[in-house]
Amino acid sequence: MDFTYTDGSGNGFSISRGKLDYSPVKPQFSSSGIYDGGDPSSIELSTEDEEKLTSLALRAFESISGHSERREMGCGTLRLEGESIFLKRNARSKEELEQALKSFL
Repeated sequence: MDFTYTDGSGNGFSISRGKLDYSPVKPQFSSSGIYDGGDPSSIELSTEDEEKLTSLALRAFESISGHSERREMGCGTLRLEGESIFLKRNARSKEELEQALKSFL
């Protein structure tokens, strides 16, 4: 299952067909003008890793208590099967998904 995730800093993660693509925010596009999300990368995922990430994304999608009605500072944005949700900045499901995604960088 394909999905995209944008963290609270605007860094983008895309999972599709066994691959993780990372699109970081650069200083000229960050709200501070200083923050740099690093270098872009594309990583081949094992079936097991892709399933783990998809499972975390589904859990975040289904964990309504971690959702926000609107995009606020620090929120993550998860897009899955054509639907987008905002994850609260302190939601456990958001933290777990981000930790897993960033472990590949």
